[in-house]
Amino acid sequence: PAPPASPAPAPAAAPAARAPRRSRPRTLPYPRVAPGRTVVLTPERPTATLTRLQSGTGALVVGLERGAGAGDLALGLVCETDDGAVHVVQRLGGALHTPERPFPLVRLTGDDDLVVLLRRVGRLRRALVYGFSPSTSVLDWDALVTVRTADGSRLEVPLDLPPYSGTVALVTAYVVHGEVVLRAEREVFAGPPATAAEAYGYRYGWVDGRLPSR
Repeated sequence: PAPPASPAPAPAAAPAARAPRRSRPRTLPYPRVAPGRTVVLTPERPTATLTRLQSGTGALVVGLERGAGAGDLALGLVCETDDGAVHVVQRLGGALHTPERPFPLVRLTGDDDLVVLLRRVGRLRRALVYGFSPSTSVLDWDALVTVRTADGSRLEVPLDLPPYSGTVALVTAYVVHGEVVLRAEREVFAGPPATAAEAYGYRYGWVDGRLPSR
């Protein structure tokens, strides 16, 4: 008799399906600033992201276009660097720049513009730009905050606030994956600059809440 047929080989098991790899989003979920364009940050759309090139080229220049009722409205900035240190830049008290090693990350110009040097943007974690009256006067807040980039782009934050004596958180900046995210805050505080800085989580040794420690 013929030998029994050999059993057919079992089909090879299919390889286990791999779970899809979760990739990090390449872009942040906020509108981008096109080169050479002007973007107005409104309460409805308060946030914008600079491109990687805008975030790392030249400088960001934050300034004020003052109206007739602006009084002695001045800008100041508090920032946190990658080593956890907190620095303040404002003319009142003579804090005109962050430490000069090897050169300042942020400095104040003679026109009272705040200049953030972007070749060191990797050292910056976050920043808050605030407005206040050095003489503690009641201000009409008649001004436009501007942020300019090296490629000619411009962001505008119109101020539409009632007369007030205190500090206003104007703009925040965060560095996320090498890109700068800017947000218009327009948040009012009944106190000196230290009040706004502490509300945003900056721990710093102010003198009387108004003067930067040296």
